[in-house]
Amino acid sequence: EKRKTRLEKASSETSGGEFIGFSAFSTEQSISGSLNPTSQGNFRFSPVYTGGDKILSILFKKIGQKKDGSTKAKALTELISFFENDSKSRKEQVKALEHFIFIYHSKLNYDDFSSVRCESLHAIASAKSRLPKAWKALADQEPEIMGMIWCSSCDPSMEVKIASQKLCELASEDMWWNGLWLYVSRILSYHRPKNMNQDLFTRRDDDTPLTDSEREQLDERFDRLVVTSIRGLTMWIKKFSELGEDLSSKYDNFIRDQILWKTMT
Repeated sequence: EKRKTRLEKASSETSGGEFIGFSAFSTEQSISGSLNPTSQGNFRFSPVYTGGDKILSILFKKIGQKKDGSTKAKALTELISFFENDSKSRKEQVKALEHFIFIYHSKLNYDDFSSVRCESLHAIASAKSRLPKAWKALADQEPEIMGMIWCSSCDPSMEVKIASQKLCELASEDMWWNGLWLYVSRILSYHRPKNMNQDLFTRRDDDTPLTDSEREQLDERFDRLVVTSIRGLTMWIKKFSELGEDLSSKYDNFIRDQILWKTMT
């Protein structure tokens, strides 16, 4: 069955099933509201690549659809070169960024291959340097991306940690916290690997059992994302111990939330 992104699944009405989604827990943002293709200025997230570069069209198919980690990592390296090429049209680079950020949020952040997660962060850094206005607009549209980047600094892979830390050096405390709060809350709301898999990836028939290798893969991904989320939250608290009134209120509400404690217990 074809793999779907959360945005694609959110566009249709669903009923029944065990997992009720993040919208049941969060009052600020739900899964269905995440990464809607709305615009801010002239920039918008795009589930499809709308540019005219044929090479990029091929690269994005490799990045978003291939299962092999080395294939995706190599394609991401080529995408980085595209963002760093001053001779390329900024308009085409913006089109590439709009689609790439969509893929990052829906797939690459969760990828099982550390090389893919690392190169994804390098690509974000290159695009951010080349297209700061577009990057800020897109990050403002979906703050959760900032939470993903921040928590990546607690990734079990050293190369991913380093790539994330370089990105984390420049951003306001408020910008990080808003995204971190949304992302960590959502990850912890899943409670179980099965729920995370159902929400992030293709929903399987209840009568189709997972193989042992698939179950192990889901467990490992779930553990990695939950641990990095909690460690990311801990690191933020240590780094920004003195919060403003608005951030303190959000933090207090988060700590009292059942999402955090139910998952940790």
